[in-house]
This record gives sequence, C-alpha cells and structure tokens, in this order.
Amino acid sequence: MTLGNLANVHLTIDDDEQALRYFQKSADGYGVLALRPQGENYVSRLAQVHQAIGSIHWEAKRYDQALLAYRECLKAHERRAALEPRDASIKSGVAAAWHNTGISLRELNRYDEAEQAFSRAVAEQQAALAAAPRSRSTRRKLNSHLTKLAEVQRVAGRPQRAVETMLERKRLWPGDAGELYLAAAQLAVCVELVGKDKPERTADEEAARERIQDEAVQALNEAIAAGYKDMEKIRTDPNLSGLHGHAGFEKLIQPSTSR
Repeated sequence: MTLGNLANVHLTIDDDEQALRYFQKSADGYGVLALRPQGENYVSRLAQVHQAIGSIHWEAKRYDQALLAYRECLKAHERRAALEPRDASIKSGVAAAWHNTGISLRELNRYDEAEQAFSRAVAEQQAALAAAPRSRSTRRKLNSHLTKLAEVQRVAGRPQRAVETMLERKRLWPGDAGELYLAAAQLAVCVELVGKDKPERTADEEAARERIQDEAVQALNEAIAAGYKDMEKIRTDPNLSGLHGHAGFEKLIQPSTSR
C-alpha cells in the first residue's frame, strides 16, 4: 500500500493528522522523484498530494499552512503546464491552484494578494475554456473563479471592480434564467457599497450607483426574458434591496398579466 493510500485510509476514519503525516512523506518522495530524469511523470501526483495537504490544513483553519501547500501545488501544476501548454485540463489545474491560493489569502485578510490570485485563476480558466469552448464543466469553473474574485473585491471595498467582474460572469450565461438572476443579485449588492460609510456621496459615486442599478435591472429583465418566473422572490429578495426606488426595477415588479 502506498503512502498516499495509507493517508486516504486515515482520512476515512477522520484521523486527519495521521493522514497529513503520510501525505507529507508522500510529497517528500514524489518531490525527489520529480527531480530525476523523466521526473515529469511524478509531477501530477506531487500536485495532488500538495492539494490534499492544503485541504487538511484548510479544514483545520490553519490557513497559513494551507497557503504554503497550495503554493507547492501551484508550482507542480505550472511545471506540468510548461510541458503541455495546450492541455486544457492542465490549465484548469493551474487555475484551481490559484483559486485555492486566493481563498487562503482571503482568510488571512491579504486582500490585494487574494485579488491577484483569483485574477490569475480567471485568466488560466479562460485559456482552458478557449481550448474547450463547449465544456460546461470548464465554464462552471470559470464561473466559480469570477464569483470568488468579485467577493474579495467587495470585501476589500472595491465595488466597481466587482461590478466589472460580475458583468464578465454574466456574459458566460446568455439565455440562462437562473444564472442571469444570480448575476443581477450580485450586481445589486454592490450598489450599497459605493460611498459606504460616508456622510454624503459625491456626484461621481451617485452616478456609479445608478449605473450599477441599471446593469442589475438589465440582468433581471434578461432573466425574465429567459424564463425566470418567481416575481415574488424578485420583490422580496434582500440582495435586491439596492434596486428599490429605481424606476426600472419598480416598473419590472409591477403586476402584469403578460407574465
């Protein structure tokens, strides 16, 4: 039985710390093998082991240790990508490693670095999607990276960057009612963040809020045109509160016999 298999056995019985010890020994072994001639055959396994180590630390809320492991995972994936630059699945692996790096940095309140990491995840996944444009799973992964990027931009007080990210996410799903509704809700959340905690907003901030409202209402209209029918949710969803009073939103939620 390999060290990795032993580690997985301990994971099944919730003995994470013993699993971690076996995974670390496995990583040490694969690390040596990966440096030898033909060592690229072991790089994928090395990435998988570091991913597993990072996950254990993450679950234990040891985010600094998780970050170290995910960065080692990233190095391994980037080595694979250098060897096979056209492989879409390897690009997705690089993107996933950047994503995990980003979530660790976010938990450590290192928002600038987290934003950079998620941006790299997006760029790598976009390349993967370009190589496999019909892959729904690849599109879903890009959706996840964009969502996390927008989240960290909002937390860091950069709502207008988050809006641009959410508009990019929206473009992934033309004609998808559910995804268009989610895009509208995530855009609307950004409205209240513009000029937040200021006694008085500037004219530019008011204009920015109006623009975000317009984009969110447009997304809602597209969702309805694509078949979204839960008007009661639209009226009561707290995520859409930033649209209340907007003329387009108020018109949209009026009862209509045509719907």
